[in-house]
Amino acid sequence: MPGDLYFLEEKDFERAIHGSSPHGINIATALALGRKLVPEQMPKEVVFIAVEAEDVVNVGEKLTPRVEAAVPKVIEEIERRVALSG
Repeated sequence: MPGDLYFLEEKDFERAIHGSSPHGINIATALALGRKLVPEQMPKEVVFIAVEAEDVVNVGEKLTPRVEAAVPKVIEEIERRVALSG
């Protein structure tokens, strides 16, 4: 439903790893590359917070009402996760 939050972890992107072009790198490949090249600089856990779009046809500078209403929830979730991580 538009405005719903989704929490995606690294494992959710594993099937998308590819190395066909450095100009077309995706999230999974970027994380895998970082873990291989500079593991000491990479976080132990990466979580992506996604908001389901309300309108996928029109592009503009303003958020749709349901997506805009989700922004405070995203901020709260980020603050909660940062506080838990110490």
